[in-house]
Amino acid sequence: MGRKVLQSCVLLVLFYAAIADQESQKSYFNDKLVQLIPNTDEQVTLLQQMQTTENVDFWTPPKKNGQVDIHVQGEKFGDFMKKVTDAKIHHNILSNNLQKNIDDEKVAMKAKAEEGGDTVVGNYATYDQINAWMSQMAMSYPDLATVESIGLTWEGRETKMMKLGKENSMGIPKPVIWIEGGIHAREWIVPATAVYIINKLLEEYNIDDAVTSLMNAWDIHIVPTVNPDGYVYSHERDRLWRKNRRPAEPGPGKKCVGVDGNRNFDIDFGNEGVSFDPCSQVYLGPAPFSEKETQNIRDAVLAEGGRIKIYLSWHSYSQLLLVPWGYTTDLPTDYQELYDVAVIAADALTSVYGTEYIVGNGPEILYAVSGASNDWAKAVAGVKYAYAYEFRPATHLKRSGFILPPEEIVPNSEEVFASLVAMADEVAKTL
Repeated sequence: MGRKVLQSCVLLVLFYAAIADQESQKSYFNDKLVQLIPNTDEQVTLLQQMQTTENVDFWTPPKKNGQVDIHVQGEKFGDFMKKVTDAKIHHNILSNNLQKNIDDEKVAMKAKAEEGGDTVVGNYATYDQINAWMSQMAMSYPDLATVESIGLTWEGRETKMMKLGKENSMGIPKPVIWIEGGIHAREWIVPATAVYIINKLLEEYNIDDAVTSLMNAWDIHIVPTVNPDGYVYSHERDRLWRKNRRPAEPGPGKKCVGVDGNRNFDIDFGNEGVSFDPCSQVYLGPAPFSEKETQNIRDAVLAEGGRIKIYLSWHSYSQLLLVPWGYTTDLPTDYQELYDVAVIAADALTSVYGTEYIVGNGPEILYAVSGASNDWAKAVAGVKYAYAYEFRPATHLKRSGFILPPEEIVPNSEEVFASLVAMADEVAKTL
């Protein structure tokens, strides 16, 4: 009991320190979140051009008859909307002031911590909170969990991985489910979901049949945030920061920071859905695996020596379950097998709260992207069942995108857990 009380006190201190430091954060006062629905090829082409010519942040990509969410700075809103209306593109304003969404999120985080007394599980915890909590959980459940560092980041932070599972009586190595999240810093729902699932696997072992079966049959390796530098920056300085924090050198007169880690893996590098401009949100980096964060994942995955049977890359948002390949509509030879497993997993997810995910090939249902982690895991590391998830919300729900209210953490986590169990059970039949 004393250890639990001490853990709660330490995490509460870290929580309020983080809240206090947020006073120096970048402001998004009067910035807008606009949703466009292009209905013609010409409108899509215009939006694709605007991705490179306009200083706006596309949260979802241009797609014919699809919802395209775009963050527009307040001072650019008038000119932007003139082009939209001139092109006769249907539009909705999802937020007239993104800073209010961010402020509301902070208030909800604080209220959740004060009401429930938990600043980590079911909340948007900081990097330090998550690491301290994982260490405490490993101490509390030594037969089920260990924590290790898989490497340092550009700024020298440790990337922590939680290894979960019950050792079998024969001491025979079990297959591994590898889960990584948080490669894009602003996708806070991802580390929060990872934390919730870690907690469930430990606290409900030998209580919940699904948990017990999963932990007995598999080793589950979870990295809640593979981009610690970016995640810390998103909490302390810029809520909507996406990339890592390595300084780039774009040329005279420019000063930009960060590489998109999910464009940096050595798979079809540099061809689709990337930018060679270091100031872009999807800057791929100077070379494959140029970033410490992606090197850490590569080395840790390859060190497993083929034990990994399921690789999951967690993201937000759009409610999608993406089947390889992400960079081409040419399908892998075992696509139907992968797709069938994904459908079973998505159906299990939907059964919890009715949340519907679209399942399919990335370029068909989202957009083409080269250098993604799950494609690399399948093509190079040899993991047959490699997927990417895009969590809540769906674009058609007209929500505020990455700024998902904290009250959605638990339901998102519960449905994702159901999906994980169903996928693991189905893949186990093939082993």
